[in-house]
Amino acid sequence: MPSIDVANTTSPGVIAFRTFLDEVLGEAITVKPPSDDRSLSINPPLQKDDLHDFSERLSQVLSDYTAAEQQADDTEKLAAKTRKHNVVEVASRAKFATLTASTPISGPEAVNIWNLLDIIFFTADIGHGDPALMFLLVEDLLSSQTISGCRIIFDFLESRRERCVSKFYKQSHLIVLRSCNELLRRLSRAEDTAFCGRVFVFLFQYFPLGDKSSVNLRGQYHAENVTTYEKPLEGGDKMEVDKEENLDKATEAPQTEKPGGKKADTGTPKTSSPPLSNDELYDLFWPLQESFSQPLRLFEPANLKPFQRGVEETVKKFVALPSATSRSSTVDEPKSSLKRKREGLEDGEGAEAYNPRYLTSRDLFELEARWARETKDKIAEYMRKDVPGKAFYRVIETVLARDKNWVYWKMASCPPIKRDPIDPKVWAEAQASALRVTTSKRLRPVPMSAVPMEFLKPKAPGQALKELEDPKRYQLPDLDSFKAKINDSDFDIQMAKTPAEKARAQERKASQSWRAMRIARGFKLAAFDKIDNPDDISAIFEPLEDIVAEVAADEIAADEYMPANREAVIVSGPPGAGKSSIIQKLMEARKGVFERVVRHTTREPRDGETDGKDFHFVKGPEFNQLRDGDRLIENVEQGEIAYGTSYKVVEVVTESGKVPIIEMEIDSAKFAKDMDFDARYVLVKPASPESHETFLKAEGGRDDAAIKAVVDSLPALVEGLNADNIAGKVILNENVENASHELGDYLYQKDADADTEIVNGTDTGEAPLSEQNNGDMDVDAPEAS
Repeated sequence: MPSIDVANTTSPGVIAFRTFLDEVLGEAITVKPPSDDRSLSINPPLQKDDLHDFSERLSQVLSDYTAAEQQADDTEKLAAKTRKHNVVEVASRAKFATLTASTPISGPEAVNIWNLLDIIFFTADIGHGDPALMFLLVEDLLSSQTISGCRIIFDFLESRRERCVSKFYKQSHLIVLRSCNELLRRLSRAEDTAFCGRVFVFLFQYFPLGDKSSVNLRGQYHAENVTTYEKPLEGGDKMEVDKEENLDKATEAPQTEKPGGKKADTGTPKTSSPPLSNDELYDLFWPLQESFSQPLRLFEPANLKPFQRGVEETVKKFVALPSATSRSSTVDEPKSSLKRKREGLEDGEGAEAYNPRYLTSRDLFELEARWARETKDKIAEYMRKDVPGKAFYRVIETVLARDKNWVYWKMASCPPIKRDPIDPKVWAEAQASALRVTTSKRLRPVPMSAVPMEFLKPKAPGQALKELEDPKRYQLPDLDSFKAKINDSDFDIQMAKTPAEKARAQERKASQSWRAMRIARGFKLAAFDKIDNPDDISAIFEPLEDIVAEVAADEIAADEYMPANREAVIVSGPPGAGKSSIIQKLMEARKGVFERVVRHTTREPRDGETDGKDFHFVKGPEFNQLRDGDRLIENVEQGEIAYGTSYKVVEVVTESGKVPIIEMEIDSAKFAKDMDFDARYVLVKPASPESHETFLKAEGGRDDAAIKAVVDSLPALVEGLNADNIAGKVILNENVENASHELGDYLYQKDADADTEIVNGTDTGEAPLSEQNNGDMDVDAPEAS
């Protein structure tokens, strides 16, 4: 929000809106009069319909700013909208400051404050104010009131929660989060427990479960939560006594004699030392909190070693608590394997052999991981010992698993976890299917392999004839109905337990595939080229590949309106020459005569493009298969995208009786000519470099350098076509109408006489078709259906 001079309330717009607020508040007080009952002053919320012609009156007050907002320039629009929002905010803040300064929050007159906030909300809902203004005012109000006043304000927020979430969640969620966090810092968790709970519940209801603002995205630790404990004493008689007692215990450690006559040490300091006393453990236990609250401290070796010792001593102390017998048997008894490894080593030798740099060795990694795992297992075993231990451990394990999943979710940048609701129709079908599967099957009314006798039952007069006239008896079934049947047969083949079941399923699939192909041959013959495996005929079920059906759907002109030469026509030219407009104009004038050939491409469809009409969108392997199988007339690559024209598509158009017309770039036309494709080649040139450049700029998608490169390369391309004798006709596109007439004249040249034939664009002397028809393109064209 831009900076605002709140004290500047003398501008005409601010005064007009301030007067409007006074009038609307006067109307609102009649709808919700002041009441000693605090709940009645807050609820029910004020509705927009309670105020007479609120939207019209507000638009009239801000008409000057709204009119300026209709400017064509985006910068002026934004400036006018900002000025309008500033006017609304200055007037609203001035009125809000007046009310809050003179009205106690707990009095009956506080209804004016709640009404004003509702009116500001309505203003933002209409679009004449900042959506965050109401929440900013509530934030200021919370910061200026005592705890008891904040409870009243929070009643207002709770009553308007659903309205705010549905309208202005994105504009308000950060302000709400900041206000609630600041309020929680002021509250005492011990004295205001209920109020703290209300704030937390409000936040949980306001924010979605997976909202990013409710997680710690930066991974910052709560270092402010400091645990205060008594620091260890330095010096003193108590510590000296403790040292002497520990020394006595160490010197009085009993020794046992092995059968071989050697005395064995009762243990090592790491494995057989008794649990520490409470005073000693105190200094190790409470410093662990610093490492738990700030785990990054453990990356420093100076902090890791005390943490490890504190955890070990804490677990050892807890394990020793249940019984003294268990402590003496499990703690004091040394392990023979450790004894053998350290046997013969003096205390000094063990200390000298220790080298910190080996802590990162690969050989020690397994031991370090084992220490962490064993520590976790010890804690888990200790929790299971008590009477409710197993249930308590399951709760702890569930919480840890939830936290682990929560961390993974944050590591994945908090992807959305909201799922779309299930369609009621799908839910009903699933219920019906589950009921059908679980319901016990009844006996068949007619035994299997028995001949049904239903035809012997008497029927109403005329019913038998109606059954015979049913279209289902003689119409072909829908092709898509075989898709599910074939998929079911494939599933039965995979799940067959015996060779006999598999053979029956294969026979059933073969029958269904043969019937589907019989139906598809009538209108999807072009799809048969994509079938390479007889066991996979899914190509005939693909949508928008029905080329023959598209051609047959259009009315084909009679032979008298068709040109004598029905060879394919290739219209090429540089980008921006107007090829598409000329072809479209010709097809509109000659309905049922020409049919545009749809090319293949490997790129994804763009907005508004339809598969089978604009392009045949295929994958790269499928396009390579067409190219390697010599099924393409031409193919070019533009960057990583390939384009090509299929022989099959051209043949289908030709077999339908229409003249195929293909639009392609100059490089593609050269490729088709080199492939000896018989067609009439037409080159479309722009009228001038200036018009060509203007059209390319209007088309968009290219910068100035690219447009200049296309315009400069045009002369060389045209000279190359003339040198290669490729273009049979060159059309200068000065006007789309005239260019389409010229193209039609060229394509309709009669070749009944040898002297009227056009070869490589050489006119034989016969008048063009446009002059014979007095320039009317529709003389030889059939009427539009």
